[in-house]
Amino acid sequence: MGGENSEIMDTTTDIALESAYFDPVGIRRTSKGLGLSTEASYRFERGIDPAMQADAATRAAFLMQELAGARVLKGVIDVNHLDPKPRRITLRKNYLEKVLGIGTIDEKDVRAILTGLGLGVIEGLTKVFYPEASNTVIFVIMVIVLLIKPAGLFGKER
Repeated sequence: MGGENSEIMDTTTDIALESAYFDPVGIRRTSKGLGLSTEASYRFERGIDPAMQADAATRAAFLMQELAGARVLKGVIDVNHLDPKPRRITLRKNYLEKVLGIGTIDEKDVRAILTGLGLGVIEGLTKVFYPEASNTVIFVIMVIVLLIKPAGLFGKER
């Protein structure tokens, strides 16, 4: 759980960043078994996107450099034991047009928006892939993005 010997103090000169994924089921089981609940166990037992660790560490290093003048060394050690599988959302052109209320949508424009967001699109717009996420909140956000982003491109006047 950390303590005095692991805290960052005014005299700290070196920091090693670790960004890890912890299995939510294992965290909850251990927390309940030990009768020990922490802020970290609360957060990790709810799950996170297992593909975000490298980005999170890079962002943390950037912020330390920008805000505190840290010197960031090159190099990353990535030990990935997970093989996240992309999830699929079915998006139908006629449904998108109906929900947005904007007549005909050019599939090329929508495809450009979605691929620009890092999503894989195959078979017209009927299959949109996004990275595995460990909770339904991200799924709902992705559905909203699939509807709002094209709306922004086409504008309210349509």
